[in-house]
Amino acid sequence: TIDANNYIHIGWSDKRNGRSETYYKKLDNSGNTVISDTRLTFGPLDAIETAIETDSFNNVHLTWSDGLNGNSEIFYTKLDTNGVIVVNRTPLAFEYSSSRSSSLAIDTENNVHVVWSDSRDNIASDIYYTKLDNSGNTIRDDTRLTFDFLGPWQSAAGIDMYNNIHVVWQDYRDNATRPELYYTKLDNNGNTLIDDTRITFNGTRYTEY
Repeated sequence: TIDANNYIHIGWSDKRNGRSETYYKKLDNSGNTVISDTRLTFGPLDAIETAIETDSFNNVHLTWSDGLNGNSEIFYTKLDTNGVIVVNRTPLAFEYSSSRSSSLAIDTENNVHVVWSDSRDNIASDIYYTKLDNSGNTIRDDTRLTFDFLGPWQSAAGIDMYNNIHVVWQDYRDNATRPELYYTKLDNNGNTLIDDTRITFNGTRYTEY
């Protein structure tokens, strides 16, 4: 992600220490390192699928799936523009189920909107949503967006100029082996404005957005 001053912030999962951990790095606009590789997680199990965004103050917000407590759950942290942790690692989805594939978007009021795949109510998974303030406090509790037995997966979120949230995901409801992409639109409080809408009809395997 790129901040208002054109610095580049990168979050990723890295196995250099034997298991996947979440790392962070900052570059200037010429690709020169400003903040070197910084390890953010130190758990007994893998931390994977890192998502990253910056707010209007150039703070850095990250989410990832972490096995810290023995089960893959979505965690959140916030760094200042110098890479210093200002909100410690915080679980967003803490259930006896698997939570994976998070995405986040930040609105004009610097609230953080997060979507992810969660199996708490479905042996496969469903898409869930939550809203945080800029300090990582929950404004909108976990909200289930899909009710598909075959398991939606790989969600991604974006914000428009009116602070509505747009979500797309990979969905198997029409074919158990060949997913399609679906879309929904939420208002800034997580209320549905556009119901699940199928947007592809190609019968191929979509995994990236």
